[in-house]
Amino acid sequence: MSTDINRNSTDPNKVAIWSVPRSLSTVLTRCISSSSAECEVYFEYYGTACCFGPERVCSPPAFRGQPPKQPEYSYEWVKKTLESDHTGKQLIIVKDPAYTVKVDGNYDMLPNGFKHTFMVRHPAKVFRSMAVMIKEMPFPIKSYLPNCRCIFQELVDLYKYVTDELHQHSVIVDADDLVQNPEETLQLYCDAVDLTYDRQMMKWSPSADPPSYWNMSPTFREMTSMLGINHHAYQSTCVDQLKADGDVIDMSKLSKEIQELTEIALPSYKELYEKRLRPGTQID
Repeated sequence: MSTDINRNSTDPNKVAIWSVPRSLSTVLTRCISSSSAECEVYFEYYGTACCFGPERVCSPPAFRGQPPKQPEYSYEWVKKTLESDHTGKQLIIVKDPAYTVKVDGNYDMLPNGFKHTFMVRHPAKVFRSMAVMIKEMPFPIKSYLPNCRCIFQELVDLYKYVTDELHQHSVIVDADDLVQNPEETLQLYCDAVDLTYDRQMMKWSPSADPPSYWNMSPTFREMTSMLGINHHAYQSTCVDQLKADGDVIDMSKLSKEIQELTEIALPSYKELYEKRLRPGTQID
């Protein structure tokens, strides 16, 4: 696989944001894509292939046993789409959960030409947010997770692949840093991925739906609308409105399931948290 991300001055900057669900990665995407650059976002394309495409490996409980909802979203088609010519664009953003891109035990479907970045969040906050999202559904949180490693180890695995095999210096952002110190965190992120920081990244127009330049599959759009996924990020106008997401968690007040999942995921989270972007971080 080619790891060359050198580009001509006319080529768009290509950035991938890999995360776990409910990590505020949509907020980071909203910030970065709100710059003055001509931007195109590919939102959960691998997630669609993973859950609703012909090779789907983990569908949401309500969709299991059904024919593929998006048969055109093969992993190969997604990869080719992301690597295609984007004439006239200055910035291309891919945003997806890390567990959705590994196929048959390898990363052959990872798109070439992208700078890979990672978004983490304390697992107790991730699973608490998931519990709120699915509170009306007759399924436990575990039924939405691809395996017992609780989605954080998949993020570690991809991080190690990008650093060890692709030899990229990976950028890690923690959700609490973003909501507590948004401008500083965004400036650090932009410096790390060769983007020009723009104060427009700090504020945007609220909307009931994703911005028009955010591409997502019809099925994913329908599912997010049904469950209210990402609506907070769409309807807010700035990161400051998300301060409550950076609160301190009292574990004793969380359900037993959330406590158990947090205990499993915490070592993987801590491994990435220690490498997160912060003032003084050296980027090669």
